Amino acid sequence: AEMHAMRLGDKTGEGQVLCCLGAILRQLGRYAEAVGCLSRSLALHREQHEPDEAGWALYELAALFREEGQFQQAERHIQEAMTLFRNAGDASGLAWMQMVQGEVVRSYGRYHEALAYFDQALANFRDLPHEQRSDEGYAWVLRDRGTAYEALGRYAEALADYEEAQRLFTTLGLRLGQAWVLSDQSKIYVDQGKYELAERTGSEAIAIFREQGARRGEGWAVDVMGDIARRKHNLNDAESYYKEAAAICTAVGDQGDQARVLNALGAIAFEQGAYPVAKDHYEHALVIAHAQEVRQIEGRALRGLGDVARAEHQYARAEDYYLQAIAIAIELD
Repeated sequence: AEMHAMRLGDKTGEGQVLCCLGAILRQLGRYAEAVGCLSRSLALHREQHEPDEAGWALYELAALFREEGQFQQAERHIQEAMTLFRNAGDASGLAWMQMVQGEVVRSYGRYHEALAYFDQALANFRDLPHEQRSDEGYAWVLRDRGTAYEALGRYAEALADYEEAQRLFTTLGLRLGQAWVLSDQSKIYVDQGKYELAERTGSEAIAIFREQGARRGEGWAVDVMGDIARRKHNLNDAESYYKEAAAICTAVGDQGDQARVLNALGAIAFEQGAYPVAKDHYEHALVIAHAQEVRQIEGRALRGLGDVARAEHQYARAEDYYLQAIAIAIELD
């Protein structure tokens, strides 16, 4: 389709196809290729003075940079896209951008603020004229709001959002959406001590992610399997899962999730009494989390380093790490 549009000199069509291709590549975790397609799409639509089409290319770029952990770059694209959609009177585009803004804020660990964005996006999706309604957008925001509820320990509300999102994804036949929700549900079941249900749900999510070739989602679901194994005190299995998840995160360039998995590997090493190894993992996670401004993961790394210092009888250093972790916890509510 892209080649056909190029032969016809249809730059609008070429830009639209490149945007669609970039969106697919993003969902597959092939970020470098996706950036190339989306950047070219954006340039074509700007050249043709098509602000609404440019806004959708910016949406995909913002979502991509958010997934990669490049939050400041994501926010720049979000603000530009919001301006374009607002000037074009595109209420649907604004709702999608509010969702991505909420995702960025959630990634920083500011969950109450993220909930406000998700609630606003849901309201705007509901208020769209019938011909502009997007059940897909509504489902993704429900899933996002559920993850914020889950992070705050509001499991009943999270599961209710996941159930409705899953219903919509199933009706729409969106397999990746189904897999993400299954993985999210599995994480809650771990926290609730429902390990068999968590393992069954997580395995189903992994199967779909692999079927769809979605490496980032696979890494997330494998990480949850590590959490299950750790809760069941199968430390060797947990370590294997976490190492697999870390390899996937590194391969797709997902730095935020890489730091989160490094914290998990640090916790495993600590439980095994391998304090120098645990310290290395926590320090690596801390460097990444600090650079990406992912405060929640940074705080977890600091707490882990405090545990290591305490175990090694370095009490002044442990206190310093713990105080830094507490300051982040207070900052994030």
